Amino acid sequence: MARALRVLVAGGGIGGLAAATLLRRSGHEVILFERAPALREEGAGLQLSANALRVIERLGVLEALAPRANVPQHAFLRSFRDGAAMVAVPLGARGERRWGAPYWQVGRRPVLAVLADAALSSGVDVRTGQGLASLENAPDGVELTLDDGVQVQGDLLIGADGLHSAVRAALFADAAKPVFHNEIAARVLVPGVLYPAPPVSRDAHVFVGPGAHAVAYWVDDALNLVLVSRGQSVPAGRPLDPTAVCAPFDGWCEPVQAILEPLRRGSAPVPLAWPMCDLPPLRTWTQGRATLLGDAAHAMLPYMAQGAAQALEDAAVLEKCLRAEADPARALARYDRQRRPRATMVQGLARRNARAFHVDLGAARGLVHGAAALARPLVSPAATRSLDAVYGWKLPTP
Repeated sequence: MARALRVLVAGGGIGGLAAATLLRRSGHEVILFERAPALREEGAGLQLSANALRVIERLGVLEALAPRANVPQHAFLRSFRDGAAMVAVPLGARGERRWGAPYWQVGRRPVLAVLADAALSSGVDVRTGQGLASLENAPDGVELTLDDGVQVQGDLLIGADGLHSAVRAALFADAAKPVFHNEIAARVLVPGVLYPAPPVSRDAHVFVGPGAHAVAYWVDDALNLVLVSRGQSVPAGRPLDPTAVCAPFDGWCEPVQAILEPLRRGSAPVPLAWPMCDLPPLRTWTQGRATLLGDAAHAMLPYMAQGAAQALEDAAVLEKCLRAEADPARALARYDRQRRPRATMVQGLARRNARAFHVDLGAARGLVHGAAALARPLVSPAATRSLDAVYGWKLPTP
């Protein structure tokens, strides 16, 4: 590594904390700014595939998270008509042998808490309640002006500040804006005690049908539900009417009705809105001494469960590029070249799955991940092979 740098990170989510921790451990001074008054993660559940867990291990927090992780044995794509599995992708021990690391389901808040502890214990200077107002990106460094007027100088800036990134807006005035896909996800974590009997196994389940789909998997002793249907855009995190959330699934199979019963009788927590948005691929993430990471660079639809994983990959590659290049601008340019094609590929897979998840299964039985039509049920080698390029990722040599 060349000289130690003063690195500024905008955004205290999973990607920003991972990058800050890795760079601090590489010997850089790191200051992380988070606009919110505290580090926090919205939402309930998170799926971490093998590629994500490789970075989690690199961060040294795998053992801390392991007690909170559910390890599914399969991912099932199920028909809305009768709940029968059309596709089963092996996970568990078989997936670990294939991809070299496990597949976990874990709460978002525990993940963020563990990453925040890692950042703080590594010496990252975390400053909450401070958002970016403007930035100056010069050939020899960056200067941030924060919302309170304070100015901060650094050798480089990482914009990890999410879908509506202030860093992206400041760097690229003509960059494409986030696209809303006319769908709303209702997210809720339903305590398992509200079910007389578990409505689904401890696997990953996606029930798909015309115009809607329902994702269900266990996190600790609660069932994480993501209920997606068509709707108008609302602010993320807005409470939703449980009756309206359940209405698109009227007439669906008995397992879905059992999953939704606590929402219908009003005993479950209130579901929160999550508008389905992504970001069209950018021509570049980097300008001089500043670059983007995670959703700020490549926000994607959740239909590959890769948003957090791709942010973690970004963090690991960025740290490695900064160790390999003496010049910060050249290091950021190398990071850009290595990461943009892969993130764009995963964005495309997620968009393709969005179409497969909402087909009318009576007319067209399409499979996720590009597999051919089939009779059900089936363990799908084609669907499994198609995941190799995603889950089998390893940190490249710069």
